[in-house]
Amino acid sequence: GDPNGRPPFTAVPAAKQREALAFIAAAGLGEDAYQFRPELLNRLAPSRWWHWGQSPFSEGRIDFPLHDWAYGFQSILVALLLDPGVLARIRDNELRATRGEPVVTIPDVLTSLTNTIWAEADRGRNVTSIRRDLQRMYLGELIQLHVRPNPGTPDDARAIARVALVELNGRLARALTAGGLDAYSRAHYADSRAKIEQALRALAVVPASQLR
Repeated sequence: GDPNGRPPFTAVPAAKQREALAFIAAAGLGEDAYQFRPELLNRLAPSRWWHWGQSPFSEGRIDFPLHDWAYGFQSILVALLLDPGVLARIRDNELRATRGEPVVTIPDVLTSLTNTIWAEADRGRNVTSIRRDLQRMYLGELIQLHVRPNPGTPDDARAIARVALVELNGRLARALTAGGLDAYSRAHYADSRAKIEQALRALAVVPASQLR
């Protein structure tokens, strides 16, 4: 052990963790994350790098694949935050905290992600195409977390995911009732509600004994 009596593991203060989570959510997954001027987008071009097994002339399109580019970055961020190991460490850190010490919990992570990614649902705003792609992807991850979580995922995370789905379903219902949405957003919200309701009826949940 350490001669100074210091523990081998010291958790990052909860305030710092929340600050980092808020920054990642806003900068990478927020409404303003992928807004660019049309004149800038018209100057972008796809990669023409020619390397082993890939020809620059094999691509079917000559414009920059903005939606694919944004989706790729955002899906990586969501996957990192919902990784089974990350969720398990978050739950373990709750036990390491002293009584009354603030901690970041699995509900904190899912609430932050859901509120950021689905911000339009609470504000009655239309959803842009990049945001719709992100919301569909995150909804799919949330549904998988509830219905068929990856090995190593804590059972608590599956239960919290169900709560998040129920609450999100209510938000979407209220947004649809309020009206004022364009055709894309109405269809997107209605389709998302149908997916949520189907997932909430699903019984294909992996038993906890198979996750360890």
